Amino acid sequence: MNGNITVKEKKSKGPVIIIIILVLVIVGLSTYILSDKGIIFTDKEEKTESYKKDTTKTDKKDNDDNTTKEEDTIKPLDLSKCLNNSTNTYSNQSEATASKYGLSMSVNQDKMSVTLNIDWATFGPISGATAYVGTVKTYQITGFTSKVKAAYIGDVGQDATGITLFFLMEDNTVSYMPMFIWKQDTQGNGYSQMNYTNDNFVIKGVLPTAKDVINLYIANASNGSGYITTIAATKDGSFYDLSLLFTNKDY
Repeated sequence: MNGNITVKEKKSKGPVIIIIILVLVIVGLSTYILSDKGIIFTDKEEKTESYKKDTTKTDKKDNDDNTTKEEDTIKPLDLSKCLNNSTNTYSNQSEATASKYGLSMSVNQDKMSVTLNIDWATFGPISGATAYVGTVKTYQITGFTSKVKAAYIGDVGQDATGITLFFLMEDNTVSYMPMFIWKQDTQGNGYSQMNYTNDNFVIKGVLPTAKDVINLYIANASNGSGYITTIAATKDGSFYDLSLLFTNKDY
């Protein structure tokens, strides 16, 4: 019996393989070109760029931190670094306080005035007053043009007439008010009197040149003869001799 045998023709897979290879080549070339142009990054490149950015941020932060630490560093007071005198020798410094000689001060809440309490039983004999009531009396100190940060009782000279109240302002300048003012009579003789009017005190003003002050000290000064002075320290350890920046003479 004769039958017809049908033979199926096998199709060649060659063209399909070639197409796949071409697609892979095109994709590969595209990736290489885009990567080379910087349009896309490989995983390694992305990590490298990210590391560079993080390193830059860290370096900048470290530099900023170092700058801040350097600016905030307060050096110890150096008694050889007077900013307004090169001939005096200074020694035996101690921090100035807000209470001394029967005087005590506190900055008021508004920071534009200061309360001064005088214990006349203590301050009376020091002041040389011939008549006083030995009780504590309260006064106000006004006349400030900026806010007060702290108040100090300072010494200037060789006796009680040099007692001076100093005020560290929020802008790191120093205001002052002598407790006594020197005057002259008609014969030219000098005499001192308390520096207040109507039971209140008014500051004399802001000391010139003293700036960037952070604290006040009492110290001994010597240049042939010795005297007590108040010095104003700055962050770098240098200081101003405040006695050389004002006078309590009213003539």
